[in-house]
Amino acid sequence: MIKVPDKLKKILKSKGFGIALYTVLLLFLVYWILYTLEFSYNFTGIRPQNIKAENGVYDFSGIDLETAEGGKRLRGDWQFYYNKWIVTDNLITDEPDGLIYVPSRWTGMRFNGAALSREGFASYALVMQNVGKGQKLEIHETGCDTPYRIFANGVLITTYGIMSKDKSETRISYEPENVNTYITTKTEDVLIVVEVGNAGLGGLNDCPVVAMQGSGIKFARSYFNKNFPLFFAGIAISFTIINLIMVFSLFGEKKEWTTVAFLIAVFLHYLFSKNIYFILNRFTGPTPPILFYILNIFSNCFMLLSFLFHLQREKVTDFSKRSRNILAALISALFLVYYLMTGSFWQVIPFVLLLAVMAVILYRILRSMQKGVRFSFIYSFFMMLSMVVFIYEGMDFWSAMIFSSSEPPWMLVTTISIMMSIIYFVRMRQNTVGAMKSIQLEKDYTDMRHAAMLAQIKPHFVFNALTSIQSMYHESLEEGDTALNYFSKHLRSNIESDKRDLIPFEDELLNIGNYFELENMRLKNKVRLLFDIEYFDFDVPILSLQPLIENAIKYAKTELIEDGYIQIVSRLEEKRIVIEVNDNGIGFDAAAIKPESKGLANIIERFKYSLNAEIVIDSEIGKGTAISIFIPYAEKTAEIDE
Repeated sequence: MIKVPDKLKKILKSKGFGIALYTVLLLFLVYWILYTLEFSYNFTGIRPQNIKAENGVYDFSGIDLETAEGGKRLRGDWQFYYNKWIVTDNLITDEPDGLIYVPSRWTGMRFNGAALSREGFASYALVMQNVGKGQKLEIHETGCDTPYRIFANGVLITTYGIMSKDKSETRISYEPENVNTYITTKTEDVLIVVEVGNAGLGGLNDCPVVAMQGSGIKFARSYFNKNFPLFFAGIAISFTIINLIMVFSLFGEKKEWTTVAFLIAVFLHYLFSKNIYFILNRFTGPTPPILFYILNIFSNCFMLLSFLFHLQREKVTDFSKRSRNILAALISALFLVYYLMTGSFWQVIPFVLLLAVMAVILYRILRSMQKGVRFSFIYSFFMMLSMVVFIYEGMDFWSAMIFSSSEPPWMLVTTISIMMSIIYFVRMRQNTVGAMKSIQLEKDYTDMRHAAMLAQIKPHFVFNALTSIQSMYHESLEEGDTALNYFSKHLRSNIESDKRDLIPFEDELLNIGNYFELENMRLKNKVRLLFDIEYFDFDVPILSLQPLIENAIKYAKTELIEDGYIQIVSRLEEKRIVIEVNDNGIGFDAAAIKPESKGLANIIERFKYSLNAEIVIDSEIGKGTAISIFIPYAEKTAEIDE
């Protein structure tokens, strides 16, 4: 592993480096936008065959469509007729309102002394001069969001969508329909007229393309629309479902709604993108273009808001609650203004302000990345990609780019869906590993406590037993041998069961019998051991009852009581097993037990740990002691069944 010098770490985490990194990223983004715009507006310089039209005329001299790669984009100045369909309504002789650059929106432009709104229908006219003989012309638009009809010298060539002068009745369809092919019989001028319906979007956002019949340009575009969007929609749906399952699994009862909202928002943004817009028309028929445009804007708003709250929830950004709410309100207001200014030149103001807000959020993410906040690098990539998609969609709508905005949304939704899956897979794995470690640590801790308790019992017992045997050998060799025999049996049974926490109750009674006989020989058989066993089909912790017998002999002084006894009782009572160890000794005050006395505390802990049992001690000075152990029967029977 490469060790980063401390000085370099300090530089990387400094605020100055963060600002520098942020500035570089923003400059790169600005450069990319300017380069794309420059590429778009100078497209004719990059592809010399795409000559711009001037004053409503496009010179086709020397151009052969059969050899022209990609057809000809009829970009440039067209004659413009607002609220007129000059071919359909036979107004071909009317004077145009002026010239308009195609592609562009007419919203806000001034014709005949009045600024146009985004509403309305129109005609665009262009003369293609000197078109060679035998050219089989197909004319269409590849990515237009407005219904249109295209005519060549009055012949209907292509239709797209449902044309209407009423916005409520205007629809776009899945793909253009080629009605006719115009074939030039000689070198001639061809008047191209494009009539557009009232889509409420302010005119053409793409250039008409003229190509040779059978070139397959339209069909190649249609193939892409038919397959790729559906493929990525499937990926988006799959990963969204997987991510939601992981989120709900990861957080359990405590649902993380900001994550859920963000995942749904990303999917909705793709659902209301131009990609799906064209796909939907394929299955449902023509749909209102303005509806999808509105839904796209507000899905953008929902995505940015949910992302903001998600970043706060994940502690990737450190806005105060008040700042976050102000930022959220500002985002909502800017998107509303952005929609209200649709088609207007002034729409660029809320557009730029929204980009500024995104830039502020990106800066906070980059600062978190410097601090080593987990996943902040991925979130910074999300933010950059979201900004790119927002720019693409905005500039595509304003016809500022020759590239369509149908591709970036699927890139966004696919990238975010996959990366979110990775994030939550890593988090689930870390949680699982952490939980397993926690469980193992808890088990190891409990086992160590249990082993320590057992270790305290065994040396204590062995020491007492050997002391007793030694005393007996001094008094009688025969009694010493008998005592040693009891001790060896008792010790053997303990050694054989040493690796088990629980042993059958009857085995524990045998251990008690060996121990008691050993002790009672020392006491000259002054104490009786009584058994009242009604139920014995259960387990108990090894050497758990023997210390109680030891206490009854050592501390209860049963050997000093006339007719002293120790009684062991077991029975099944309702849904619990009851064990009692009773004696008629001198009793004791439970409150007076010294803290360093571990014997009784160990027994209580072992029964609780092993069987979830409860122990009740009832002792009174001069009246003896009764110790009751209550073991849940259901847990025991379930263990026996297994």
